Amino acid sequence: MAIKGKGRTRGRRVVAAPPRPQLVVRKPPIWRRRWVQILAGGLAAVGILTAVLLSMHSNNVKKLKDREASAVAAVGAQFVAQFPADHQIGQEKLFFFYTTLSDAIDKLEKGQLSAKDADTVAKAVLDSATKAATEIGKVKVESLIPTSFNVSRVATASGKGITQAELLEARFLMQQAFGLYGSMTTILKAGVEAKDAKQKALIDDLKQIGNQASQLFNQGWQIVVGIQTRLGIQSPVT
Repeated sequence: MAIKGKGRTRGRRVVAAPPRPQLVVRKPPIWRRRWVQILAGGLAAVGILTAVLLSMHSNNVKKLKDREASAVAAVGAQFVAQFPADHQIGQEKLFFFYTTLSDAIDKLEKGQLSAKDADTVAKAVLDSATKAATEIGKVKVESLIPTSFNVSRVATASGKGITQAELLEARFLMQQAFGLYGSMTTILKAGVEAKDAKQKALIDDLKQIGNQASQLFNQGWQIVVGIQTRLGIQSPVT
């Protein structure tokens, strides 16, 4: 009996392993990412710091303006306290001093001023003008107005020290004005003694010097008024 030979055995089918699942890292939303949170926190801190600094700056500016207003008002009041009582105030707070002197010049021009009356007017005006110039010069602008103040009478101008510099200029101009008023008294007395053309020349000199004195004074005083207006304070003269 023949033995059946072994045939080829059927190979077992090998099943391939499924692919490994890929590990997918899901990114968090952008607002939850660490670097975004750090950046947002930094920006918030910067915003808060900026707001605090702006508030501090605003407060400092207001405090400085209040200090400036108080000091300038004090200087203005001290100037006014030294002005002669013999004055009138016109439009735009312009001053006109020594109506008695103006009246004496008118009488001199009409030939109605006596030597005695001229001496009386001249002495009163000289004493008053000399005192006003001296006392205005004593107003301590340098100590009352520090160089940190930066308000000018001119809206387009500013800078540390400008307030003091302008008020010093105002003081100087007003002093010069009263010096001129004082010099008129000598001319007035000389005019009484003079005759004809010489007297007329002296009268013309009196009028010219009087105009110069008035312009000088008001030029100085308008500096004070201008700074007060910029600071929003009312002039001591109404």
